[in-house]
Amino acid sequence: MLLPPVRAPCGRPGRTRRPHSRERDRPRLARDVCRSRDEAPADWAYSISLWHTLRSPEVCIFGLRVETMMSVLNVAGREIRNGHLLGSDQRRDDILNGYSVAVRPVHPSWYRSFFGAGIDFYQAPLFPIMHLFWPGKAGRFPWDDRAQEYCRASQPQLWSSKNETRVCNVERCGGVRQLRGW
Repeated sequence: MLLPPVRAPCGRPGRTRRPHSRERDRPRLARDVCRSRDEAPADWAYSISLWHTLRSPEVCIFGLRVETMMSVLNVAGREIRNGHLLGSDQRRDDILNGYSVAVRPVHPSWYRSFFGAGIDFYQAPLFPIMHLFWPGKAGRFPWDDRAQEYCRASQPQLWSSKNETRVCNVERCGGVRQLRGW
């Protein structure tokens, strides 16, 4: 449903009102749910406005319970605000209850597939995003051939170009549900 444009405060027709600057400056988190079984391996969550407010890359995470992912994003955002920025190929123990988290950049070819609300917020497809990866129970990350299948299947390798990567599908009730205790 389309709504008619709201007149701008200056009264000029054809312009729409932008959100108040305080609203745009407040870091927000967004959650998107897999809608295309061809690309999305599991639920995911990501930040919106870290780049706008702090000049820090946005942050995303895949494959855990939504509540857990939102909590992880809040912790990551707090760490960033406190000056502990996320860097490519970093390992961090301060974000997921003492578990090691790996950080890798997201290739821009994936933005439209997973980060549409961020594109809407910035009105542009190019803003940096860092992907947080969690390890399986044995401490291995998804790129390790010995990592558990649920760890590998639910965390897409978005650091490579979309043309170079094949994202695996996961059944909604697959191994990801085993992570409820995290």
